[in-house]
Amino acid sequence: MVFEVKELPIIRDIQFEGLKSVAESDVLKTFRERRVGVSKESILDPVKLKNGERVLKELLAAKGHPNAVVTGSVEAVSATSSAITFVVNEGPRVRVAEIQFEGSKIFKSGKLRSQMKYVKEAGLISRFREQDILDRQKLDYDLHQVDNYMRSKGYLQARHGEPIVTGLGKRRTGFPILPLPFLSSVD
Repeated sequence: MVFEVKELPIIRDIQFEGLKSVAESDVLKTFRERRVGVSKESILDPVKLKNGERVLKELLAAKGHPNAVVTGSVEAVSATSSAITFVVNEGPRVRVAEIQFEGSKIFKSGKLRSQMKYVKEAGLISRFREQDILDRQKLDYDLHQVDNYMRSKGYLQARHGEPIVTGLGKRRTGFPILPLPFLSSVD
């Protein structure tokens, strides 16, 4: 019997193609914090590569790109080393245009929306604070805050259902363009 043993290659280089919303240093820092196992001079494991793709998708979703597509490819540099390239297609940035609460006869939707801290409807201030970006973890936290508010008002059985996210397509901001009176044209 002859057994052929082959070692897993060592990662010599990590590249990110098409990554714009998140800095590469932030991605590598998150990989270390979450112990993904994809870093330079570490052993290339296909399972860890898939975990790296998943974590990168989560980072992009937190920055407003929930439909991002990430694929990791491996290129052999030598017999014992290889380079990883993450090809990223971020897709369009998703913003929250409107938040509606249906089925509540006691609480007005505006009062329930005011209990939300991290995810808000698109507006001038929420755009600058980036609170109008759809992030599932932040949305879950805010919906938990809404549940706590309803319970604090005596409705102990009140719960929220699964949020339904619908796409509206491309929309303009709707902010009026203010004329500048000090600009004039000479005819």
